[in-house]
Amino acid sequence: MTRRGVETSMPAVSVIVPTLNAGATIGRCLASVRAQTRPVAETIVVDSWSSDRTAEIATRSAQVLSVDSSMTQARLIGAERATGAFVLSLDADQWLVPDAVERCLATHSPMVVLGENSVGRGLVAIANRADRAAVERNWQANADPVAGPICPRFFERSLFLDSIRDIPRSLLSIRPAPYAEDMIIYRNAVRRGARPAYVPGVVYHTEMDSVAAYARKWFRYGRNARRFRGTELERFATQRGRRNLRGVDYVRTVPARALKGVPYYLGYFMGATPP
Repeated sequence: MTRRGVETSMPAVSVIVPTLNAGATIGRCLASVRAQTRPVAETIVVDSWSSDRTAEIATRSAQVLSVDSSMTQARLIGAERATGAFVLSLDADQWLVPDAVERCLATHSPMVVLGENSVGRGLVAIANRADRAAVERNWQANADPVAGPICPRFFERSLFLDSIRDIPRSLLSIRPAPYAEDMIIYRNAVRRGARPAYVPGVVYHTEMDSVAAYARKWFRYGRNARRFRGTELERFATQRGRRNLRGVDYVRTVPARALKGVPYYLGYFMGATPP
């Protein structure tokens, strides 16, 4: 039996989207999930009590769980509620090409790196577009689970749950999520014997227009990553984001690395440690 030309016997996929005041982007995100050539089992939006219309918009096409949680906890809550054999962890400012889920399933892999494209008109988008293109041309060299700049978003649900639950409880509640939270999930999955596949160009990421707002976000990431100091996870805070590139490709990533790295390390080394 088929649906939209795709075997319905294929494993079910649940999409999890943590949100906080994402009213400007959540509609497009969820529309892209509805448009998949391989329909998903469910979409679960875990909203941290947004003060805008995020929950109202999401309710039209997704299950909405309103919880007081960090992003990492939201991913865990969503995965625990999910029924699919696989989960796709998507951010509210991202959207998918129509065959993204189908192509991920076709890899027959327990976890998949989804190639991303940056969208926008400002300096942040231009810099990140060049950075993502260079990194993903060399994706295998840059998929290191500690220091690499890319990581999986599509997982077997049981693997995803176990990999989040392996994170020390004291670090699960950091808000906003530290820069490395997705890499810790990835590292934990690798420790369990999983290896990633790669599907190019299936995610679009809406970048911030304001350089100042972008710098403030990365400063907060760096400040919150101070929580890692003195733990086994400290190297995630100080090593992640290194590009394994050469020549022109390395040069093309300099603007993006500066836009992220300067405020991040200012926050990490100079910012007050969050309570």
